[in-house]
Amino acid sequence: MKEQIERIKKYEDLMQEAEAALKTGRNSKRFRQVVRELEAYYASNEWKEDFAAEEEGRLPQTLKRGVLSEDGLYNLLELCRERMEERETGVKKTFVAVAVLFLLLTVLFSLIFDWTGSSAVFVCAVTFGTIAYHFVMRLCVGGAFQKLMNNEADYRKKWYQQKSWEKPLYRTLKVRKWKNKAPSFEPDRFDPEKHSLHEIAQAMCQAELVHETNMLLSFVPVAAAIWVGALPVFLITSVLAACLDLVFVIIQRYNRPRVIKLMERKKQQRWNDVHYH
Repeated sequence: MKEQIERIKKYEDLMQEAEAALKTGRNSKRFRQVVRELEAYYASNEWKEDFAAEEEGRLPQTLKRGVLSEDGLYNLLELCRERMEERETGVKKTFVAVAVLFLLLTVLFSLIFDWTGSSAVFVCAVTFGTIAYHFVMRLCVGGAFQKLMNNEADYRKKWYQQKSWEKPLYRTLKVRKWKNKAPSFEPDRFDPEKHSLHEIAQAMCQAELVHETNMLLSFVPVAAAIWVGALPVFLITSVLAACLDLVFVIIQRYNRPRVIKLMERKKQQRWNDVHYH
C-alpha cells in the first residue's frame, strides 16, 4: 500500500505540474516529458490498480488523487496534446506565412516601382524579393527531398559519418548546451514516441541534406548583383542565411551518432535477452 500511495503522489504532482504549465503557456521539454509520463501511467495496469483502489475506498481520505479521476486526467492529456501539436505546427505555419508575406511585398513594390520609377521603392522590392527567395527556396528544397527520399536515407553511408575533427569542434562550440534551443520545422519526425530510433536516424540524414542544399542555394541571390549592384549586401545576406543552415547541419551531425549508438545498444540488449535468458 505504501508503494501505491507514493506512486499516486508522484503522478498527482506531475498532473498539477502539467496543469500549471497549461495555465502559463509553457511548452518546454520538461512539459512534454511530464505529459509522456502521465500518458504512460494512464495507459498502464498501475493506473487501473490505483483506480480500483480508489473505487473500493482503500486509499486514505487525506490523499490527493485527482490523477485517478478518469475524465479529469483524460481531458488534461487532450489539452496537453493540443498544446504540443500547436507548437509542432507553429514554426512551419510561421515560416510559410513569412514566405507569403514577402512574396506579396515583392509583387506590390515591383508594381509601385513600375509606376513611379522610385529608386527607394526599387531597393525595397529587391530587399523583399531576396528575403522571399530565401524562405520559398527552403520550403521547396524541403518538399523536394521529402518527395524524393521520404525520410528513408541510409545513415551508414560515408557522407553521414562523423569525421574525426568534428567532436573536438562541437565541444569547442558547446553544441550540447544550445542544440535543444533551436526550433524544429517538423519536430514530429524526431519524436521517439512516434518513430523508432532507426526512422529518426534516417530523418536526421535527410534533414542534414536539406540544410546543406539550402546553404549552397543561399548564394544564388549574389548573381543579382550583376544587374542591381550592391554585391556586399547580397553576399552578406547569403552568408548569414547559409550560416543559419549550418547551425542545423551541426545539430544533425552532433545528434545522429548518439541516436545510432543508443539504437545499437538496445539491439545488443535484445540479443542478449534472447540468448542468455
